[in-house]
Amino acid sequence: MKELFGNIDPERCVDTLRDLVSRYSESGNEAKVGEYVLERLAACGFHVEKQSVSDTSFNVIGRLSVPNPSYTAMFSGHLDTVSIANGWTRDPLSLQVDGDRLYGLGAADMKGGICAVLEMLRAMNESGITPAGDIVVAFFVDEEGFSRGARLFMDRGIKPDFCILCEPHFNEVVVGWPGKTLLRCSVQGKTAHGSTPWEGVNAIDEAASLIVGLSRLTGLSHPELGSHPYVVLSVRGGSEKYSLSVPDTCEIVISKQTVPGETEEVVLDAVGRVKEDALCRGTAVIEIGDPFYPPAEIARDHPVVEGLLTAFRKVTGRTIHPQYGKGVCDGNLLVGQQGIPTVCFGPSGGPIHAPDEWVSLEQIIVSARVYGTIALNGVDVHE
Repeated sequence: MKELFGNIDPERCVDTLRDLVSRYSESGNEAKVGEYVLERLAACGFHVEKQSVSDTSFNVIGRLSVPNPSYTAMFSGHLDTVSIANGWTRDPLSLQVDGDRLYGLGAADMKGGICAVLEMLRAMNESGITPAGDIVVAFFVDEEGFSRGARLFMDRGIKPDFCILCEPHFNEVVVGWPGKTLLRCSVQGKTAHGSTPWEGVNAIDEAASLIVGLSRLTGLSHPELGSHPYVVLSVRGGSEKYSLSVPDTCEIVISKQTVPGETEEVVLDAVGRVKEDALCRGTAVIEIGDPFYPPAEIARDHPVVEGLLTAFRKVTGRTIHPQYGKGVCDGNLLVGQQGIPTVCFGPSGGPIHAPDEWVSLEQIIVSARVYGTIALNGVDVHE
């Protein structure tokens, strides 16, 4: 293990992150960074493949197989970043170093995590150390969008024993996430001349009643995730041009973060009851839209959680604790739909999804060592 740790090189990490940041990879255009990561994995002895999502977007999957593996560990993350926002005071595609801070678009979310995995694998390859189990590396596209990459990966049937999702959570191990359900509601009224509105049914008025009803609706509560309201994201009705006609249609998009137990059926049933009470004369059709993310969690004492906490303590001498995330990620799908025991842990910094994003170099090094400890020893998920 000491030999592995000794081969983890801070200067090389900076160079790798510089390469990653310079390859612009907003959602839907990850091909350049994907090719780079593919080459790096192949150089470490991995069998690599592309899982194509579009002409400019593909997952990168690598596998290192060993004789008689005791486990299959997966290290995962996403290749894409958000778009370049206004307000950067530095070149977002040219990594800049300021002490421990490495500035660049996606540095924290989450090219720093990719960098830590690549450095761990390169150090392991240089050390000539063979892990006790198979290693799968899966870097997905479109995580900042609809998670099309993770959904494609699940369709291929690859199911490791556990997964470390290398998202920017360094001072905790994330073991659960709220889900997200998107509802699309089409309210139907009846058109009439604006001078005689009583002869029609104003779909916008009906939608407004529905919105008021939803604002009073409470969902299930979870001891860690709490409860979440129904949030109206958009309302669209009437004519775009000036018109004296009573609007007969109105479209509403509603978002609901969910907790375990709040299935699609539970959400639809709750909104349906509000609809019946709120609508006076109009009708409405409510459907589940994309993207859908199930709520997901694993037990705090699950072996993969204990294994990561132990690895972190061995590397740093410090103790961190399991926590729950506030938003959705690919982990919702890996756990909630695929049943892969998954936790989030990786190098962080700030401000994520904002100008002048940065990641901590020290945290990249520590994360690489933690990943290496788990890659070589695994965790016994069959205890």
